[in-house]
Amino acid sequence: MDNVENPYVTPDTVSKDITEIKRSKVISFFAVLLTILSILIYGLIYFAIPEFEELFKGMGAELPSLTILSLKSYQYSAVFLLVPLISSFRVVFFTDTSGQYQRKQFRYVWIGLVIALIMFFLLIVPMYLPVMYM
Repeated sequence: MDNVENPYVTPDTVSKDITEIKRSKVISFFAVLLTILSILIYGLIYFAIPEFEELFKGMGAELPSLTILSLKSYQYSAVFLLVPLISSFRVVFFTDTSGQYQRKQFRYVWIGLVIALIMFFLLIVPMYLPVMYM
Protein backbone atom coordinates (compact mmCIF):
# COMPACT_ATOMS: atom_id res chain seq x y z
CA MET A 1 0.00 0.00 0.00
CA ASP A 2 2.80 2.44 0.81
CA ASN A 3 4.48 2.08 -2.55
CA VAL A 4 1.39 2.99 -4.57
CA GLU A 5 1.63 6.51 -5.99
CA ASN A 6 -1.35 8.80 -6.16
CA PRO A 7 -2.35 8.95 -9.84
CA TYR A 8 -3.96 12.37 -9.40
CA VAL A 9 -0.93 14.22 -8.10
CA THR A 10 1.76 14.70 -10.69
CA PRO A 11 4.65 17.14 -10.83
CA ASP A 12 2.74 19.05 -13.51
CA THR A 13 -0.32 19.59 -11.31
CA VAL A 14 1.85 20.67 -8.38
CA SER A 15 3.71 23.10 -10.65
CA LYS A 16 0.42 24.49 -11.96
CA ASP A 17 -0.87 24.93 -8.42
CA ILE A 18 2.27 26.84 -7.40
CA THR A 19 2.00 29.00 -10.52
CA GLU A 20 -1.65 29.80 -9.72
CA ILE A 21 -0.75 30.73 -6.15
CA LYS A 22 2.00 33.07 -7.36
CA ARG A 23 -0.32 34.60 -9.95
CA SER A 24 -2.97 35.08 -7.28
CA LYS A 25 -0.52 36.91 -5.03
CA VAL A 26 0.67 39.16 -7.88
CA ILE A 27 -2.90 40.01 -8.88
CA SER A 28 -3.76 40.78 -5.25
CA PHE A 29 -0.71 43.04 -4.92
CA PHE A 30 -1.55 45.02 -8.04
CA ALA A 31 -5.21 45.27 -7.05
CA VAL A 32 -4.23 46.84 -3.74
CA LEU A 33 -1.69 49.09 -5.46
CA LEU A 34 -4.22 50.36 -8.01
CA THR A 35 -6.78 50.91 -5.27
CA ILE A 36 -4.28 52.99 -3.29
CA LEU A 37 -3.58 54.99 -6.46
CA SER A 38 -7.33 55.59 -6.89
CA ILE A 39 -7.60 56.73 -3.27
CA LEU A 40 -4.71 59.16 -3.81
CA ILE A 41 -6.38 60.59 -6.90
CA TYR A 42 -9.66 61.13 -5.06
CA GLY A 43 -7.75 62.61 -2.13
CA LEU A 44 -6.13 65.08 -4.48
CA ILE A 45 -9.54 65.99 -5.85
CA TYR A 46 -10.95 66.47 -2.36
CA PHE A 47 -8.12 68.66 -1.15
CA ALA A 48 -7.35 70.62 -4.32
CA ILE A 49 -10.82 71.77 -5.34
CA PRO A 50 -11.64 73.53 -2.04
CA GLU A 51 -8.38 75.46 -2.42
CA PHE A 52 -9.48 76.59 -5.86
CA GLU A 53 -12.87 77.53 -4.44
CA GLU A 54 -11.25 79.82 -1.87
CA LEU A 55 -9.05 81.32 -4.57
CA PHE A 56 -12.01 82.04 -6.83
CA LYS A 57 -13.99 83.65 -4.01
CA GLY A 58 -11.10 86.04 -3.46
CA MET A 59 -10.95 86.95 -7.15
CA GLY A 60 -14.58 88.01 -7.37
CA ALA A 61 -14.68 87.36 -11.13
CA GLU A 62 -17.45 85.52 -12.93
CA LEU A 63 -16.60 81.86 -13.34
CA PRO A 64 -17.22 79.66 -16.40
CA SER A 65 -20.18 77.31 -16.03
CA LEU A 66 -17.98 74.19 -16.20
CA THR A 67 -15.93 75.47 -13.27
CA ILE A 68 -19.09 76.18 -11.25
CA LEU A 69 -20.36 72.69 -12.02
CA SER A 70 -17.06 71.16 -10.88
CA LEU A 71 -17.10 73.18 -7.66
CA LYS A 72 -20.62 72.01 -6.85
CA SER A 73 -20.22 68.34 -7.77
CA TYR A 74 -16.76 67.25 -6.64
CA GLN A 75 -18.11 65.84 -3.34
CA TYR A 76 -20.17 63.26 -5.22
CA SER A 77 -17.19 61.90 -7.16
CA ALA A 78 -16.13 59.76 -4.19
CA VAL A 79 -18.99 57.39 -4.97
CA PHE A 80 -16.90 56.12 -7.87
CA LEU A 81 -14.18 55.18 -5.39
CA LEU A 82 -16.39 52.29 -4.29
CA VAL A 83 -15.71 50.41 -7.54
CA PRO A 84 -11.97 49.83 -6.96
CA LEU A 85 -12.40 49.45 -3.19
CA ILE A 86 -15.00 46.70 -3.40
CA SER A 87 -13.27 44.97 -6.31
CA SER A 88 -9.90 45.04 -4.58
CA PHE A 89 -11.43 43.60 -1.44
CA ARG A 90 -12.98 40.80 -3.48
CA VAL A 91 -9.70 40.12 -5.33
CA VAL A 92 -7.71 39.81 -2.12
CA PHE A 93 -10.15 37.90 0.06
CA PHE A 94 -12.42 35.90 -2.26
CA THR A 95 -10.45 33.75 -4.67
CA ASP A 96 -11.32 30.52 -6.39
CA THR A 97 -9.01 27.70 -7.38
CA SER A 98 -8.90 28.56 -11.07
CA GLY A 99 -8.21 32.27 -10.64
CA GLN A 100 -10.93 33.21 -13.14
CA TYR A 101 -13.01 35.07 -10.56
CA GLN A 102 -9.96 36.95 -9.33
CA ARG A 103 -8.96 38.07 -12.83
CA LYS A 104 -12.53 39.21 -13.51
CA GLN A 105 -12.56 41.30 -10.33
CA PHE A 106 -9.12 42.69 -11.21
CA ARG A 107 -10.67 44.13 -14.37
CA TYR A 108 -13.06 46.08 -12.18
CA VAL A 109 -10.12 47.49 -10.25
CA TRP A 110 -8.68 48.75 -13.54
CA ILE A 111 -12.05 50.21 -14.47
CA GLY A 112 -12.14 51.98 -11.10
CA LEU A 113 -8.71 53.47 -11.74
CA VAL A 114 -9.76 54.66 -15.20
CA ILE A 115 -12.89 56.24 -13.68
CA ALA A 116 -10.71 57.96 -11.07
CA LEU A 117 -8.46 59.40 -13.78
CA ILE A 118 -11.44 60.57 -15.82
CA MET A 119 -12.99 62.20 -12.76
CA PHE A 120 -9.64 63.86 -12.01
CA PHE A 121 -9.48 65.46 -15.44
CA LEU A 122 -13.17 66.37 -15.47
CA LEU A 123 -12.92 68.07 -12.09
CA ILE A 124 -9.42 69.57 -12.01
CA VAL A 125 -9.08 70.85 -15.58
CA PRO A 126 -12.14 73.17 -15.26
CA MET A 127 -10.44 74.79 -12.29
CA TYR A 128 -7.92 76.28 -14.70
CA LEU A 129 -10.53 77.69 -17.10
CA PRO A 130 -10.84 81.03 -15.28
CA VAL A 131 -7.08 81.44 -15.53
CA MET A 132 -7.19 80.78 -19.28
CA TYR A 133 -10.00 83.28 -19.84
CA MET A 134 -8.30 86.13 -17.99
